[in-house]
Parts: sequence; C-alpha cells; structure tokens
Amino acid sequence: MPTGDIHGIPRRNGFRCGAQGAAHTSSRTTYQGLHQQLSLPDNLDKFSGLVHSQRVLLALTQKGVSREDSYRLVQRNAMKVWEQGADFMAELKADPEVSAALSDSEIEEKFDLGYHTRHVDTIFARVFGEK
Repeated sequence: MPTGDIHGIPRRNGFRCGAQGAAHTSSRTTYQGLHQQLSLPDNLDKFSGLVHSQRVLLALTQKGVSREDSYRLVQRNAMKVWEQGADFMAELKADPEVSAALSDSEIEEKFDLGYHTRHVDTIFARVFGEK
C-alpha cells in the first residue's frame, strides 16, 4: 500500500520510486562505497514482483493479447499488490485471463531478475574501469 506521494512519485514503505529515488539511493550508495554489497533483491521484494510487470505485459502482447487488454490484465493484478499486499506472480497465475495466454512456467520466466542484471558487470567495468 503506498505510504505517501512526493511530486506524483508514489512511495511505499519509505522507498521512493522513480528517478528521484534512484538518484538519492545512488548518491548514498556511492558515498558508502561501491565495494559494499547492494541489497537489490531485498529492495525489489518490497514491491512483490511489480518490477517485472513490463515483461509480463510484453509477453501477453506477444501471445496475441491486444495491448489494451494486456495492460488491463497487468494493471488489475498489480493493483492487488498495492492495495492488498498480494504477491504479483501468484495473482497472475490465478487470473484465468492471464493463464489462458501464459503458462505458469512462462509467467515464472518473466520474474527472472537475471534478465535485468545480466550486463551489470560490463557496465561497472566500463564506468569504473577494469581492476
């Protein structure tokens, strides 16, 4: 459930979403030192899988569901996370319209954090140089 709003950017459990939150977190992390392990999975877990909604939306459209219907399905299930604290993946799997287009394994595949982080080492090497 959102706990506040800063300039139209939703907050949940004190975590600021959007570019402002990312900039704040990034500068704090840099200050603390890049050598410290970031708690990315813990922060993403605060959102019960919502970070994967774009991949689910695209998967639905690739299966032939219209863009409008895909958005409606994803939004309907995402709102259960915000309003009721539900688990996004579980809601998608339980939704008959979503499961008519995507199997449980296809839904699970869209929740792979490795998809988003697969180039992190390359990016850090380019920005901060090889060690």
